[in-house]
Amino acid sequence: MWRILVLSVALSAVAVLAKSPLHSQVPLPLSAARPLPTNIPALRIVGGNEATPGQFPHQVGIWITRKKAQYFCGGSILNANTVITAAHCAVAGDSFEIVFGAHEIRKDTTVTRKTHKKLVHENYQDDGNISNDIALLYFDSPILFTDTIQPIRLPRKNQGSFWNSEVTASGWGLLHTNDETVASVLHFVKSRVVTNFYCKLRYFFNYVRDTNICISGWWAKGTCEGDSGGPLVVYEKDGKPTLVGLTSFGISFGCSVSWPSVFTRVGSYVDWIEAGIKQLSGGHPAGSGRAAQKEACAPWFPVVAMRVSVAVLLASWLSFSRSQETDWSSVRLMTGEPQLLRQHVMDMEMEGVDYPDTPFLSRVGETRSGGDAAGGRIVGGQEAEPHQFPWQVGMLIQDKDGEMFFCGGSLLTPSWVLTAAHCAEPGYIFEVILGAHRIREHEPSQQRFKVKKDDSTVWVHPEWDSNETVNDIALIKLPGAATLNDYVQLTRIQSKERAGASLWNKNATMSGWGKPSDSAQSISPVLRFVVTRIVSNYYCNFRYLFFLIKDTNICTSGFPGKSTCNGDSGGPLTVPDDDGKETQVGITSFGIGLGCEKTWPPAFTRVSSYLDWIAKVTGGGFHDTAELGPLSSSNSTRW
Repeated sequence: MWRILVLSVALSAVAVLAKSPLHSQVPLPLSAARPLPTNIPALRIVGGNEATPGQFPHQVGIWITRKKAQYFCGGSILNANTVITAAHCAVAGDSFEIVFGAHEIRKDTTVTRKTHKKLVHENYQDDGNISNDIALLYFDSPILFTDTIQPIRLPRKNQGSFWNSEVTASGWGLLHTNDETVASVLHFVKSRVVTNFYCKLRYFFNYVRDTNICISGWWAKGTCEGDSGGPLVVYEKDGKPTLVGLTSFGISFGCSVSWPSVFTRVGSYVDWIEAGIKQLSGGHPAGSGRAAQKEACAPWFPVVAMRVSVAVLLASWLSFSRSQETDWSSVRLMTGEPQLLRQHVMDMEMEGVDYPDTPFLSRVGETRSGGDAAGGRIVGGQEAEPHQFPWQVGMLIQDKDGEMFFCGGSLLTPSWVLTAAHCAEPGYIFEVILGAHRIREHEPSQQRFKVKKDDSTVWVHPEWDSNETVNDIALIKLPGAATLNDYVQLTRIQSKERAGASLWNKNATMSGWGKPSDSAQSISPVLRFVVTRIVSNYYCNFRYLFFLIKDTNICTSGFPGKSTCNGDSGGPLTVPDDDGKETQVGITSFGIGLGCEKTWPPAFTRVSSYLDWIAKVTGGGFHDTAELGPLSSSNSTRW
């Protein structure tokens, strides 16, 4: 369940990041998951070269056994009895076989030591934000130092940032993202240390701490799975290496995507290391140190060693959701595990109704239960005046398995509703609610229609792609025509003649019953709205790492914490036009899985990109801006 958030109440990852590592929004240590095959292709560390035998005499390989599974990590020699590695390698293991002086990791002629003695940093965390990723392994029988087996020296305490220093990472980790096992021979890569600010920026200011150190990753030079715990060294003026980092985690897009690799900054832990060595060797006690065994991998998430899978936006970060009508007083929001990107669908469970956890729901954001979102509002917005947005539609949607979810929409013609494909595609029965303000009540102003899905009633765009989150648009035909009045009106969309109107920096209004805040546990009981500004697609694409935003999208700024949220999917984005009236330019599609209040641009389907398809399906008859005449030449650019 790691990928993007689409605006419905269930966050179902749109897996742009959905390729294995992209399933988690938080870094997951890759050393504690996937058993290693016995055959090892002779490739190289990502973007690097094969090492010369004995080039890195401080390097060790660590075979980790937990129950009946075996994993692999790297490490470094501190003294004749102690090796240093990553906590996410050590915490998962019952026993460790440490290989010294190796070049070909599978050869039997190397020196080995077996041990179960470990000391994991007492403040190590792997619950979403990995931190203090450092551990020591101790073996009773000391090793003899040779030309190919040597200890590494530690930096001075808080020696410096090492910014722009040339550093070397080494290991037997995966050589390419698609590899299935570690390399047969030791490889290394040279890179440069980047500032922690830059590294934090690339990791969304959520994962990188002052106790980390990062390398640039440019030209696809970095560490990969199997390198976890291995050394990052800088060669100082005396020509000797100093250990400045331990391989910790990387971006889950893959090892070859030019993203900074993140290491534990050894200089931040010099005191802890020295005290830990004393403790393990029977010297003076030095704190509580942790030797408890703990699962270090996420459910079903395959990891080998070296990187933490940071679920970064993409299809797999998106989340979808559903809801059902029974007793609204007991509606509980159900979302799975957090994601970077999420689709704003809202998943619900009603009192007296128990729905099994389906694979679809398992991809939906964090699970929580609770009641009404009292006093909440659309994120950063306010409650609408009753019937302020008479084109607004609410939909309770049930799929074939009986799962329920909630989405928004807009009334395009008296017989057609415009919404998002990610809302319509999984639906089977739709309760379409027009003229509502208090969505949980049967108000006199409301008109309700039941729609059963078939080829004539629910039209999902034929090129809708849930993996890429493109063409996220659908039409639903009502069984009868809605009665237009003060409470129920048609939305207006752009005409072809005005589809090129510049929208950049325009005020835009988002409306819906979606979650009022990240902490809310249900949709809003009343219709809410927020006014923000439209941003350029270039800026939006930059914020989404140039992966998700297409010309068929439109984005709003998200500042300051103004956005759509779960349950708003399919709802309208409107702008005031030349006549002062609102024109719908977008359909709520997806947002960042970090949360609705993270000042990230929410993304919408650009309605003007689909005018021909809309006309073909509906046969026309919708309200557009043709009455406003052609665009002036000064207002004819999209961005």
